[in-house]
Amino acid sequence: MTEVWLRNNRRVLLVAGVAVLAPGIFALVFALDLPRTGMGPALRAAAWLLVVLAAVGLAALLRALRRPRIARQNDVLLLYLLRGAPIRLPLEIVECFFLGQAPSMLAGVDDERAKTRTVVIRLATRATDWAEREVAPTLGAWRDGYIAIRGTWCEPLDINVVNQLNRRLAEVTRAKG
Repeated sequence: MTEVWLRNNRRVLLVAGVAVLAPGIFALVFALDLPRTGMGPALRAAAWLLVVLAAVGLAALLRALRRPRIARQNDVLLLYLLRGAPIRLPLEIVECFFLGQAPSMLAGVDDERAKTRTVVIRLATRATDWAEREVAPTLGAWRDGYIAIRGTWCEPLDINVVNQLNRRLAEVTRAKG
């Protein structure tokens, strides 16, 4: 069973859903009304194509709504920092979580002014095989035994969230003995 530890940014996904759904609904109404207006088959095909694209986009957003940023499955942390399958990080090498700050990495925004909170995961220094990994830069960074997950793409971050992550880590670690 998978236990979610940190959710993604649902607010952004809901706004994106509206942005995808609105043109899709408009195209659907337009496509259904085209036979009465006498418009040609090319315009009708274009409207239906827009409906299909909106449906695919909405399905992708619904899938993203279900994906957490961090989850636990048995003795592994699942880090969703790439497209596709999560990175499976052994829980035994996770030392702690803390609150940090980094550039937001938002397109068209000056990174020096637009900072975002991050959850930083410190890994054990003995875990040299896990010191660095490639991740999507907009989602985070993984260098020198530290994983920084950008708050832009996860639930609102504050000290309470970080404390809860550390509490859960301690509980799981204690339960293992």
